[in-house]
Order: sequence, then structure tokens, then C-alpha cells
Amino acid sequence: MKTIRFLAVPALVGLAVACATGSSSHGPTAPGGTASSSDDDGARLYRTRCASCHRLHDPHERSADDWRRVLERMAPRGHLDASEHEAVLAYLSANAKGAPGP
Repeated sequence: MKTIRFLAVPALVGLAVACATGSSSHGPTAPGGTASSSDDDGARLYRTRCASCHRLHDPHERSADDWRRVLERMAPRGHLDASEHEAVLAYLSANAKGAPGP
């Protein structure tokens, strides 16, 4: 019985964290006030994959070129496939320092 409680607590905490970061869109939106699906995918992947190892950086902290270099190094560590890599890069580039606003 103690083993079940011992395992249930981390599982419930993990579920709560996943729900808190899952579908809410706190990031930038596409013109017209709605987030695009590719932006949503890139933002979601950025929040889930990158935050699993370290704190997230605001996309505005770096230029698009800087983000490209960071992702070249970090995508393999985050186990991003090619389409996931492109989605995260598109999200970060669209919201990078110096990127045109909506």
C-alpha cells in the first residue's frame, strides 16, 4: 500500500504539471488574435521538450540566427525529429528579437 502511494504522488504531480503547460497558449498569436497551428505546435514543443531539462528563455532574448544555432546544438539532445525541429525553429524565429510584430 505504501508503494502505491509513493508512486501515485509523483504521477499526480507530473499530471498536474502537464495539464498546466499543455494546451494554454500564453505565447504570441498570429495576426487577427488567434495562434496559428504551426506556432502552437512549435510553442508546445518548446515548452515540453526544452523545459524538461532547463528553464525556458523568452524567444525575444535572441535573434532568429541565434536561435538557429542554439537549435542545431540542442535539437538532438531534445530528441526532436526534423519536423519538430522546424516547428520549434519557426516559433522561435517568428518571436525572436528583431522579428516583425503582428
